[in-house]
Parts: sequence; C-alpha cells; structure tokens
Amino acid sequence: MDGVNEILNEVRKHLVLPVDFKAQERIEKLAYVILGIGAVTSFGIGFVTQSLQNLLVCFGGFFVVTLIVTLPPYSCYKKNQLKWVQPKVMEIKK
Repeated sequence: MDGVNEILNEVRKHLVLPVDFKAQERIEKLAYVILGIGAVTSFGIGFVTQSLQNLLVCFGGFFVVTLIVTLPPYSCYKKNQLKWVQPKVMEIKK
C-alpha cells in the first residue's frame, strides 16, 4: 500500500497548479455561456431535423469545445495568482 501512496504523492506534485480565483470565475461564466449556446443550438437543430441523435451529437460537440476552452491552464488564466505563505517547520522537543 505504501507504493501506491508514493505514486499518488508524485502525481499530486505534478498536478499542483496555481490558483487564480478571478480567472476561475471568468472560466465558469464562459463555460455557462458556451454550454447555454450549445443547448439552444442543439435543441434547434434537433427540432428542425426531428432527430434526437443530431441533438446529442451537436451538444456533444459543444461540450468538447467547452472542455478544450476551459480545462487547459492557458497563460491568460494565470494573471492573478495567489501568493501562498510558506509553511514554518517547528521542532517539538520531548
């Protein structure tokens, strides 16, 4: 079990990304807008073609576009990074 914990700790070290709350708020709004436009467009296409498959494929495409736009840590999303306080190590004497 210790081997699994070591592997997970190594993965966590590489996945730590800086936090930028303003960018997170912007990305959340952008995701809602893209998905909203996708839902309306997909409904329209599905209604006109009378095909549930076309509706789902169209919305799936908008979902993939949303993932591509919002998930990667682009540099425009890292403008207001937080400054973290460095932890202090204290020795406890017995």
